[in-house]
Amino acid sequence: MKNKIKYLLIVSILSLGAVLLFYKKSKNNIVFPVPNMLDQCDSIIDIYRSDLKLFRFGENLDTDSLINEIKIKLDPVLPNTKEKYYEIMNDPDFRIISDSTYNFFGDEIPYIDEIKNGVCRYKSFLNEDANLSKLFANKINLIVYVDSDITYINQPNFTPPFIPIDFTVNPYDNSQWLLIGLHWFLGEDHAFYQSGQDFLRRRYDSIFLSSMVFNRLGYNYLSYNNMFNVDDDSFLAAMISEAKPYFFAKCMLPDVDDYRIFGFTKFTDLDGNVYDEMDFAIGNERYFWKDIILKNDLLFSSENDLKELYITPGPAITCPSRLGVWIGYQILQSYYRNNQELSLNEIMLEIDYQKILNQSNYQP
Repeated sequence: MKNKIKYLLIVSILSLGAVLLFYKKSKNNIVFPVPNMLDQCDSIIDIYRSDLKLFRFGENLDTDSLINEIKIKLDPVLPNTKEKYYEIMNDPDFRIISDSTYNFFGDEIPYIDEIKNGVCRYKSFLNEDANLSKLFANKINLIVYVDSDITYINQPNFTPPFIPIDFTVNPYDNSQWLLIGLHWFLGEDHAFYQSGQDFLRRRYDSIFLSSMVFNRLGYNYLSYNNMFNVDDDSFLAAMISEAKPYFFAKCMLPDVDDYRIFGFTKFTDLDGNVYDEMDFAIGNERYFWKDIILKNDLLFSSENDLKELYITPGPAITCPSRLGVWIGYQILQSYYRNNQELSLNEIMLEIDYQKILNQSNYQP
């Protein structure tokens, strides 16, 4: 079995191939499998800025009444005692985090119109499934919250959130709750993140907020349908299954550029070279597929090192760490382009990855 050393050599070869075989692709014009119903869609998001409620209330406001209001709103998903809320309101770390977020964004949520338009498409998607359409009996509750995790970012046991967004459905009333830690989107240069890993800091930017929201919704849909409990541990399965939330996000946000959908970033390395992950992925798609994956018979490998290099998020050493997921994303787009009778539900729930590949006619 090919070992990790060989994979590292392969990555080095790929890096050389970037120089020799780099090219640009024209943007594919794909009509994604969710109808555009924005003209028929009223606002279906109820926004609650708990971060502002806790730290930017008027001097004459009764604190007990405020905490009672917050508890009524948040207890279904973020239950806290009154004592805990008092503790938070008097914690200087929480105050600094809230003030920094307010100074950056004010009362606004960045890209909120983009998010609202995506939610309209999401509603259309759910309405295609009778079992899921009931979820829109209520508005989506969008909660902006603060936590103190940022203050521990330089601790060795700290596990930073790669996607600082959560989504849940309350089983008692089918209400949907979208939780956003807006303090994680202040830009890579913000003082909060300087002890974090570079590849994560570059993601902590509001330009990736809307795509992260719908990536999370796509991931939740797959989890709801137990799509991650499959026996196929091949590299092909990993590429396509991990790409599905990104494909879902693109369907909800069809006008958003792929670099934002994927969270690909641009940075300057220690030698002063500008490294653009999106350009690299586009320019090396054909080479990576044919000369790395196919030529080395990696498609059906279950080697974990292979997935660590090309599937798991990590630092871009000589190529984007999720280059395999990018290939899976291209396969899914090609699969839909050649099977446009399929709905997004059918694409998301298909777990025969060999079938997806065969019927995609993927030829980069």
